[in-house]
Amino acid sequence: MVCTFSCRMRSLETAAQAGVVIVVALAGIIATEAAQYGFPAIRNGELPLWGIKVPATYPFLNISVQHLSSYFQVSSTSICTDVP
Repeated sequence: MVCTFSCRMRSLETAAQAGVVIVVALAGIIATEAAQYGFPAIRNGELPLWGIKVPATYPFLNISVQHLSSYFQVSSTSICTDVP
């Protein structure tokens, strides 16, 4: 096995860069299509830009996301020590 852990991590970085390009391209396509159709969700009121209502469960969701991110932080720390 010539390829070490860092070599495999570098190939994942390349795949991640390709994924970012794909996501940006899809976002551009969606924005272009929405502009061509005159932003129908905004016009119909389905997507309110200025009167966004915060749901009552928002604080609980915020706490859940914080706990999940702290879990990933701890679990990824051991991986990061191996990466140069």
